[in-house]
Amino acid sequence: MLELPAGPVDFAAGLERRHSDARYSPDAFLSSGDVSGWNAARATAGAQTVKEVFGEVRVPLLSNMPMAKSLNLNGAFRRSDYDVQSVGTVWTSSIGTEWTPVDSLTLRAQRQKSIRAPNVGELFGGQGTNGPTATDPCSSRQPVSQQTAAVRTLCEATGVPARLVFDAAVQPTNFITQIVGGNPDLKAEKSHTITVGAVFAPKAVPGLQLSMDYYRITLDDAISTLGGGGLQSVLNLCYNTIQNASSVYCKAINRDPLTGQIAAPNYVLTTTANIGGIKTSGYDVAGHYGFQTGWGLMGAESRWNIDTNWTYVKELTFTPIQDLPNITNKCVTAFGQTCGQPVPHWKGTARLTWNSDKLMLSARARYIGSVTVDGYVLPSTSGATPPALESLTNPVIKAYTYLDLTAGYDFTKNASVMVGVRNVLDKTPPVLGSSQLPSNNSIPATYDPLGRNLFLSLNFKL
Repeated sequence: MLELPAGPVDFAAGLERRHSDARYSPDAFLSSGDVSGWNAARATAGAQTVKEVFGEVRVPLLSNMPMAKSLNLNGAFRRSDYDVQSVGTVWTSSIGTEWTPVDSLTLRAQRQKSIRAPNVGELFGGQGTNGPTATDPCSSRQPVSQQTAAVRTLCEATGVPARLVFDAAVQPTNFITQIVGGNPDLKAEKSHTITVGAVFAPKAVPGLQLSMDYYRITLDDAISTLGGGGLQSVLNLCYNTIQNASSVYCKAINRDPLTGQIAAPNYVLTTTANIGGIKTSGYDVAGHYGFQTGWGLMGAESRWNIDTNWTYVKELTFTPIQDLPNITNKCVTAFGQTCGQPVPHWKGTARLTWNSDKLMLSARARYIGSVTVDGYVLPSTSGATPPALESLTNPVIKAYTYLDLTAGYDFTKNASVMVGVRNVLDKTPPVLGSSQLPSNNSIPATYDPLGRNLFLSLNFKL
């Protein structure tokens, strides 16, 4: 686009149009809930279209000067027009710089503003009912210390007959009915990201490259279920935290006017909503070292590669309700009903790979740091007195290290085979109590649920 003393200016621009459409049509039996083991399902039908214009530029400022082998500035923008009224027109942008003072060192920094528009499922997902376990604060299940006059007044204001407040009849079973599904009034999530890092590749050690980046991310208008934690969170926010019958959380609760129960056809509305924010920061560290040896398969040379990637999460703080910024959940090193998936301080991988002629052998170690149930971590980080750790069910998940082995062979340039063993040491996943997680009795998204398992793949290029 333009020639500067330090080099040419690179520029790109374009237009884009995307259309998303989703439809789900359960049959009459599933729609009515007349299927054993299933809740009633509702049809989903919706679409969204977005039109975008974008541009990006890279400007060289300095080149081949003392303490400035290169200095570049880069920037980008994107304007997106959604046909979903609650999202409308949104802008994203980024600006950053890369500075290479000497050949072996590059410093970089970036600042970004991003959005994530709600998807079709979050907007138009069919609403249906289910009945998870929960505690109704207006029943006798409410801890005696929390059966206050303020809660009593609020229970009456939200539909519990005065004579039944804190009575067992308000919640005769462990289950409470809720309605889940999409919300066509969702706004886009907004995030701001800052990253600062360095890449070091010393000439004295050919093949070695090390990098470290610091990141800080804040996200507002996060999309989740109302209350940020589903049914129990809505009940707690209404009766124990906000204590205002006009709040969106109290208005989401519908009771039987005669019994005060929340059972079908009455419910708690926990559809998707823009509920709060997230703050996280930490460090990403990576290393690579590759070298050749003079020996290998059938007299050929071989190459060794050592790769490692690690993440250290310094902070992960959820603000469940943006209207209550002082209420936060600090979820680093925690897992559970409130924090969800485990978030250890350290998580990483290390891989050793040997390539010789057509053969490849590789060993990989995966590490997941230890975590503690959020029922203990959250009170500890908020200054409250946590319960005794030994009084909790399965309170700690110890650190896990998995070993994976892989072998590959290239028959030709266009045909290859790969075989391997995941979780060679056959480690079993942690088994947890039903009340420790929103679902499942283990955490398959984090821990290998299958034990030792084999895989085989054949690849052909046409």
